Amino acid sequence: MGKAINGFVMEQKSAVSEMNRKGFFFTVDVFIALSFLIIGFLFVYSAYLSAPQSTQTIFYSNDLISFFTNTKISELDNAEIFTMWCDSCAGATHNISNPDNTILEQILEFTYLNKTGLAEVLANISRGIIRDQYSYQMNITLDEKSWVMASNYRIDMNSSKLALTSKDISYFLLNYSEVIGPFITRIEVWT
Repeated sequence: MGKAINGFVMEQKSAVSEMNRKGFFFTVDVFIALSFLIIGFLFVYSAYLSAPQSTQTIFYSNDLISFFTNTKISELDNAEIFTMWCDSCAGATHNISNPDNTILEQILEFTYLNKTGLAEVLANISRGIIRDQYSYQMNITLDEKSWVMASNYRIDMNSSKLALTSKDISYFLLNYSEVIGPFITRIEVWT
């Protein structure tokens, strides 16, 4: 009877070890399935993070137009522009007669007087404002003429995921007497 008991015990032990192995493989399958689910969720979440944020692009577009229309030339901290209007500076060029003009008014005046190189110098101040992941362009239109004043192309606008435009209608006073305009200023920002 001892053998039978031992035989029974032996069979029982092998059945228990068989159950342990099945349980082990079932546990491994669960961990593999969970890892696939976690990787899947991370992939979906990271794809969602790369979607363009329209609110940030709207803010950049509106902030740029606001920067150009509200900031006066005299408020800029730029040595090259400072020498354009400073009377007592060494190397002063006196290209800007009124430092109380806004940046946009001065760009429009330079554009109207065919000094587009000076207008581009002023417009390119915006390069330090917009983050590198965004592309932008500033267009100025008067009657039938159109000029691109500032641009920073990281990607082509046609292949962008999101593009927004802010517009402003502006005039400026030439020689403190003649109103020139309307100029349509369009700033496009895209990602």
